[in-house]
Amino acid sequence: MAVNAPDFVVPGGLTGEGQIVAIADSGLDTGNINDLHPDLRSTPGKMPKVVLLKSWAGRDVPDDPDGHGTHMAATVAGTGAASGGKFRGVAPGASIYFQGILNKDGEPELPANLADLFWPAYSAGARVHIDGWGGGPNRYLESSAQVDDFVRNHPDFLAIFGAGNSGPSSGTVTTEANSKNALAVGASVLPRPAFVPGADDTATPADFSSRGPAGDGRIKPELLAPASAVISARSRLVEGNLPGYPDYTRLQGTSMAAAVAGGSATLLREYLKNNMNLSTPSAALVKAALINGSRSMTGGPSKEGFGVIDLAGTVIALKEGTIQLADEWVGVPQGDEVSYIFNVTDTTSPFKATLAWTDPPAEPGCAQALVNDLDLLVRTPDGRVYYGNHFLGSNSPDRTNNVEQVCLPSPVPGDYTIWVIGAGVRRNTVSGSATAAQDFALVWGQAPAEDILESAGDQSIKLADGASFSPVDMQVVNLVNDNIAPVDVGHLFPGAEVYRTPRRAYLIARLWRATGVKALKTAEGTVFTEINQAARLGGYNLAEDTGESMLNNRVVAPGEMPPGVEVSAVINPVDQKIRQVRAGYTEREGVVSVLRNKGGQKEIILVGNGGSYRIASDAACSYEDSYVGVETADMPFGTGALDELEEALPGMPVRLYLAPSSGEVQYLAVKRQVALGTVREIIASSGEMHMENGTSVRLFPGAAVKRDREISIFDTIKPGDHITAALLPDTGQAIGLVAYSSVLYGKTIDFTKKNRIYYLLDNNGCYRSFYLPPDAVIYRWGVRTSDDAIAAGRWVRVTTDPAGEEVWRLDISETFYDKDIFTKYNEAEGFITTGCGEQYRLSDLTRFYKNSYQVLPVDILPGEQIALEYAMVPAPTGNILVSVDTRSAILPPMLFASAVPLQGRLAVTGRASANTVVYIWGQEGFKKAITLDESGRFSFFLEQDDKQLNNLTIVAVDRRTGGVSGRKINLPDSGGNGGSYAAVSKSVAGVLKQIMADGTSGREISNILNVPLTRVEAVVAFARLLNWPEASEFPLTFTDVEDIPIMFRPIVAEAWARDIIKGYSDGSFRPKSDLSRADAAVVLAAILQDIGIDIKSSPELFYSDADIIPTWAVKPVAGTTAFGLFRGRPDGAFAPGDPVTVGDMAILLERLLNTCECLIK
Repeated sequence: MAVNAPDFVVPGGLTGEGQIVAIADSGLDTGNINDLHPDLRSTPGKMPKVVLLKSWAGRDVPDDPDGHGTHMAATVAGTGAASGGKFRGVAPGASIYFQGILNKDGEPELPANLADLFWPAYSAGARVHIDGWGGGPNRYLESSAQVDDFVRNHPDFLAIFGAGNSGPSSGTVTTEANSKNALAVGASVLPRPAFVPGADDTATPADFSSRGPAGDGRIKPELLAPASAVISARSRLVEGNLPGYPDYTRLQGTSMAAAVAGGSATLLREYLKNNMNLSTPSAALVKAALINGSRSMTGGPSKEGFGVIDLAGTVIALKEGTIQLADEWVGVPQGDEVSYIFNVTDTTSPFKATLAWTDPPAEPGCAQALVNDLDLLVRTPDGRVYYGNHFLGSNSPDRTNNVEQVCLPSPVPGDYTIWVIGAGVRRNTVSGSATAAQDFALVWGQAPAEDILESAGDQSIKLADGASFSPVDMQVVNLVNDNIAPVDVGHLFPGAEVYRTPRRAYLIARLWRATGVKALKTAEGTVFTEINQAARLGGYNLAEDTGESMLNNRVVAPGEMPPGVEVSAVINPVDQKIRQVRAGYTEREGVVSVLRNKGGQKEIILVGNGGSYRIASDAACSYEDSYVGVETADMPFGTGALDELEEALPGMPVRLYLAPSSGEVQYLAVKRQVALGTVREIIASSGEMHMENGTSVRLFPGAAVKRDREISIFDTIKPGDHITAALLPDTGQAIGLVAYSSVLYGKTIDFTKKNRIYYLLDNNGCYRSFYLPPDAVIYRWGVRTSDDAIAAGRWVRVTTDPAGEEVWRLDISETFYDKDIFTKYNEAEGFITTGCGEQYRLSDLTRFYKNSYQVLPVDILPGEQIALEYAMVPAPTGNILVSVDTRSAILPPMLFASAVPLQGRLAVTGRASANTVVYIWGQEGFKKAITLDESGRFSFFLEQDDKQLNNLTIVAVDRRTGGVSGRKINLPDSGGNGGSYAAVSKSVAGVLKQIMADGTSGREISNILNVPLTRVEAVVAFARLLNWPEASEFPLTFTDVEDIPIMFRPIVAEAWARDIIKGYSDGSFRPKSDLSRADAAVVLAAILQDIGIDIKSSPELFYSDADIIPTWAVKPVAGTTAFGLFRGRPDGAFAPGDPVTVGDMAILLERLLNTCECLIK
């Protein structure tokens, strides 16, 4: 932290020395105060680092079996001893009063009254209490009131709580964070893009951070602090995740944010005491000062917070006098007011006034927690009036919050008057006051104007916003790598953060120097990181305003930098991005003669006059592959990297990059030829494999073979195995072969760290889940990484165990998105061309979608707007398509489909418009183009146990117009017994029960088989049996549409569109009327016609009551009777007016399926 540096703001720097911070958390390291982590050990001659370590939950030893408390304590006050000061805490000189809260079972257990936790710490001298625990609903409850009560009775005691980790939904803060008098802190983004890719805006909340407002609408959390990837001390009882720094680990959470805020509050108290003669600043003052000095969040202050902690800006403003403060212990009585004046001369910095008061506790469970209400009012020089928290949308008195702020981003010059008004003081908080009064703290003024240094000369410093100033006319304090540096051209670095006040400018920069670095092209921009995992600390995003990047003294684009270079750059401490990138390397190539280790110094000697080179301890190693045969789908992932230097064996060709600063090898690439892909055929007699990509691989006699992690032989390799083969350059024979039997491609859906379940949507649209063990091999950007690099939506290659239960290796591709106009599909060469001339190569896994339906590339028409997802692959391959999406507003072609469950198979039958092509899409990559007959009909059969049955979609495309339509097949739940009486009876009964449960019928059911079916129930029964889509784009025009249950209206619309039902002459459907046998005959006849079975009616009807069958039903009754669907009653009558019962319908449907069995072709 910049304020730690001597002479930056105060001579010895702010370190927290003399301050005691209380932390209530899991435990501390091994629990032995005399044997703690090096960063938590005492410094001779100083106050003990840990003044107390004790369990408050009855645990025998206050140890830390989950690592949380140790990490928190060192984040607050760790000395960084184990890292040479690299990972110091915020207040490295402070002492810790540690209260363990894990019980004997390892679960957090807090006292019933939190005063029993707070009072011992307060008695020991702690005035900041950090609490990285909490939970419960977003309401003001008992624990909230207990916090408020203790702080009200001890107003110089600041309790700090994490907001919770239930983001990003609004209104998700914990019960404890609902406390009025505590400081609730959310987590802002702390970019370490090689660990946690994606978000890089340090002025935004981390995705996991709970959002406000509080349950009663108050602004919570008040502040954010960087906490999405905090490196701090590791408890010896847990595993770490930083291979190169075993004493440390990386965690994220609002607990870490609370620790950063607690350390900042401690340093601020130190400054107030030593430099402003405030020996007992109130908690409200510390809180108000941190809020007033905070950096604006993206979008400004809101119900989700006032800003991001900026301790450097806050302390600089206090030192320079641009921010003033008042700790008004005498308070303001009800109806009175106190006023203050501030003169603004600098219009480049926002004016803020922040009022905070320690409110009495409210009743737990109350709807509004505020007890005493004060108002903040600011009048500007031009007469405008602003009330506290005016930014919430209503410039009127706030009746909810006990923290109020006026924030004016562009103040006019002149005098500002600030009033604090006792608007509703119900309880007296000021001892000795004759009337009810409320004490308060007010902080007002202007924080330093902030900008980024763009360029510097001896006479002028230019800023990114175009402003400039002269170091001759204004005093400049220049901090580089936590040390005061000269103010000259050689020490003023573009990219430094500039805090500018009317009298002084403060510059802060850090320099990054690293070897073995790779520039990674990501969807968010360019990331620079060390290749070697042991050296990696998360990397840096390249700023968009970086200026020129240099490689060996020539200007290059970042993407042109080879892997393994030595890099220096300027890190801006606010946005955490790098600028002024300067890279260099010296290249050597040759063949390995020997690799040796002399006294701990590794050395590589190349054949002949290739030379001898020392290898840096943190050198990065990798493969540099050239592919003899590779499937396009594998190109975005490659083959991985070389993790052990010892794998660079004598005789191997290598490329070395030497660091210009040391001459040592910083990057070593073993060059090899590789075949990569899926085996199509094995020729055992010749030891040859034919690959899906068209190449052949022959195994060298005696070559090493591994299959599914086991040492194996060639005979175990099977078609479908995914292999990587290292080839001899001269003969092309494989000298090493690694095969896996289960390799999948798809997109990450989610990864839950708690139970380590990884969720995948595979390339065929199937959802899968796997266990991802902690030791799973994970690659992203071609470098080994951790599970933090897993991100939803990323294109991946997943290698699993043969049973498909556990992930062995996960390769993550970096995908990009673009929009363009489709121009051409080159089927012969396998690429498409877009309007801007870009070409994208297809793989077997590329998917094309039109209106969300999967189609073929030939179905995309020139001129259509397309959205592309693609992966970048080095030349000459270029961009490889993952998917192409387009939307067509063209009228879709007609498409109707039914899936008829027959004995042991499924018949898919339907009809489509002329000039269309019809596909059936299923899982496991299944697709089938269906030929239509002259009338536009089609049929297709699948076996009942075919796995494709789990996911079928019928798609029709009009290749002339580009119109598309689709139907999802909803499959029967009949346990594979299609056509059985029990199955169809169960289906019909289930439909009726569902309608009854929906409350649309008032009937009682005793024997369901005797219940008459209504017209809507019958239509739904037919639709369910024949697997019609339950969503329909067709309109319903019946006059009584409101009588149709909402959930079944799409089914009725589908039946109407298919001409299955017609309605009555008055335009009604009469859904609740019983279905008569005559009605059923008409519907069944229409269904037979719909599924492609021609009806040939009998010349006469033999029913005894044929004369009373309605004219409109005569032909359907004759036809369905001829097919055996209907039979007469025992007396020979048809009984056209009798209702069809559930039992009748089950028989009719069974007969319908028997008819389909015989006649569908």
